Amino acid sequence: MDRKQMALVALAGGALLALGSVLPWATLSTGLGSTSFAGTEGDGMFTLAFGAIALLVAVAGFNGNRGAFATVAVAGIVALVFVGWEISNMAEGVADVEGDGIRATIGTGLWVAGLGAILAAVGGIAGWRAPIEAPLPPPPIIPVHEDIGRTLGQLADLRDRGTITPEEYEAKKAELLARL
Repeated sequence: MDRKQMALVALAGGALLALGSVLPWATLSTGLGSTSFAGTEGDGMFTLAFGAIALLVAVAGFNGNRGAFATVAVAGIVALVFVGWEISNMAEGVADVEGDGIRATIGTGLWVAGLGAILAAVGGIAGWRAPIEAPLPPPPIIPVHEDIGRTLGQLADLRDRGTITPEEYEAKKAELLARL
């Protein structure tokens, strides 16, 4: 895959990381109802910041900026460690809270943020490692005298076949030779 494709992967990762930050990270349910807690009501502000960094910096990856890919990779890896730590803490909290009619679950936001962190890290690392695309060589420069010589030959051929008159040939020949 090329760097532009990896920039898209990193961009998608940053977007999912930011989206997961505002989605529910935990839900508590009782017989009276349920309450969800968005990531931004707590530590989700960190993942939101990492998602914003990944989003903004991934845009520079479209220009092939290796430093941008390295930054996105670091943001994705740090966010992934952070989300993993949050999931571990939530799992312990769920186990502690459940019982006596209370049900606690880890919300989709943490999983979406984790997926975003993985995509940002993979896009950043792969984009950083992708080979630099070599620019196309410039077209060969044909010396003017070679081009005029070829054109004069073609005009002479047209004159000999009667497609143009000898006067038209001489006028065009004078015009071309004046360019030298």
